[in-house]
Amino acid sequence: MDDGSHRLQRDDEALATFFGQSSFASHAVVSARNAVKVDPEVELALLGPLGCGIQTGAGTVLNRLKPEFGSSIVVYGCGAVGLSAVMAAKIIGCQRIIAVDINDDRLALARELGATHTVNGKQEETVDRVHEITGGGSEYAVETTGAPPCGTSIAAGVTPPGCLGNCRCYPGGHAGCAPRLDG
Repeated sequence: MDDGSHRLQRDDEALATFFGQSSFASHAVVSARNAVKVDPEVELALLGPLGCGIQTGAGTVLNRLKPEFGSSIVVYGCGAVGLSAVMAAKIIGCQRIIAVDINDDRLALARELGATHTVNGKQEETVDRVHEITGGGSEYAVETTGAPPCGTSIAAGVTPPGCLGNCRCYPGGHAGCAPRLDG
């Protein structure tokens, strides 16, 4: 908590919480600054993605990558974070928005939300397809899956000095980093 105490304990041992919250708990004790009062008429299932997925995906595109109008972007993973990145890329005016996933239903939704192209990573060679669509590689890419093969694909699919946004946590690193590629 803000005062240095721990809200959870087992016997006399303090327990840590992931990012100061409890994603898989049925109840959570939170700091007042982390609580948001919502209209009781709004379905909570619709509000959940606002606190994480939308802020992370859209924030990575709008605040970190900042792609130029007419540029290209590849979004790896079409869950809440990836779909939010797709919508942000559409808002900015990216010319080519390529959504990559292994689930055809998610890819169809990505199309509805603004993806101009979709690639099923289990059915197509992702890097080759990205190069074909973009004419050599995209300027920007967002990786939201945490799957190791995507890390390789993302680097190979971006034209240097492209910009990568990783929406995942790395051991010893931090979420939402946006390293530049040198070549």
